[in-house]
Amino acid sequence: MRNFLSLCGFFALLVALNACTYDDGPEIVQGYRPVYNPLDITGIALQDAQPVRYPGKIYRYGAYLLINEYNRGIHLFDNKNPASPVPIGFIHILGNRELAIRDNVLYVDHLNHLVALSIDDFNTLVKIGSTPLGKELDPGRIMTSNMPPPPKGYYFDCVDPLKGYVTGWEPATLENPSCYAPK
Repeated sequence: MRNFLSLCGFFALLVALNACTYDDGPEIVQGYRPVYNPLDITGIALQDAQPVRYPGKIYRYGAYLLINEYNRGIHLFDNKNPASPVPIGFIHILGNRELAIRDNVLYVDHLNHLVALSIDDFNTLVKIGSTPLGKELDPGRIMTSNMPPPPKGYYFDCVDPLKGYVTGWEPATLENPSCYAPK
């Protein structure tokens, strides 16, 4: 019986020691950091062609092909030869996911607004109008409905709304991260 009690005491001591934690310094893990675009850099602009990285919706309009770049804008292609579309430009539209065209008017979502752009030849863009889609965006708040989610199964730096609008995620070495995206 004495051996049994000694054995039980030994296991109780092991369990108690296992429950103790020691601070060995910061926990360093591989994860993701948000990529911010400042809220004051929110204009819609026609830019030179860029590589397609995260394609979304594809839209054909006349001799043009438009490919949405998730949360960034729209790639423009000359599609006269569908076997070999030629990139001709990029429309920078922060937070854009949706597009539609009717009668030479491109309708897009842009930071919680519906924006109408005249696109006669895709050489110039003219803003025709804009209307809010629900709550207005203010500098102290990030539109989480349009924010891309962090990669699943990884730790990530939590979003700081005062740093700007989250447009993506980049791999990073993180120290003591407090946010995690479950699988």
